Amino acid sequence: MYTTVTLEHVVSGGVASNQYIRKALSLITEREGLRLLCPPPQLCTDNGVMIAWNGVERLRENRGVLSPDVDVFYQPKAPLGADVSDQVRAAAIKPPPVKMKIS
Repeated sequence: MYTTVTLEHVVSGGVASNQYIRKALSLITEREGLRLLCPPPQLCTDNGVMIAWNGVERLRENRGVLSPDVDVFYQPKAPLGADVSDQVRAAAIKPPPVKMKIS
């Protein structure tokens, strides 16, 4: 007995509310024989507030947010337009070429 498996990819959150990104991912998944699932745009909101609230509750209970041995580095503002070409080349990332016209 053989089973057919359908590969599905889900995009949600704030990213899924971007129609350009949705269309691009739709074209790519269709080309690769995959199925893309996206919730309706009104359900695609950013969950940053939920994550922050979880941190507040953990701090209130003195549980901490991270284990004590974890060092945290963050940049409050990431630079826009930073050239990461050298890092990408060094990582040897080789995605297949994609030609698409999104209208």
